[in-house]
Amino acid sequence: MVQCAVWNCNSSNNGKDCQLSFFRFPQDKVLQRAWKSFCRREDNFNPATSFICLLHFKSEDIENRMQFEMGKSRELTKKEKINHV
Repeated sequence: MVQCAVWNCNSSNNGKDCQLSFFRFPQDKVLQRAWKSFCRREDNFNPATSFICLLHFKSEDIENRMQFEMGKSRELTKKEKINHV
């Protein structure tokens, strides 16, 4: 099961019909620190095993969102940017 790492976000993929995409933390240490800070969590979680859900990104951050929404792509890919939430 994947659950969003952002504090107070209850998004997870525990349902069979989950239509929400989750993104791994970037490996770049600068972006990783920014994402971790964005999560506003006080615990020391591991970004290597954590995810942020689609709800925390702007539409323009997603490369193939339209194809996904039209059913032509099963996955969304994130541009190499920080999320904007």
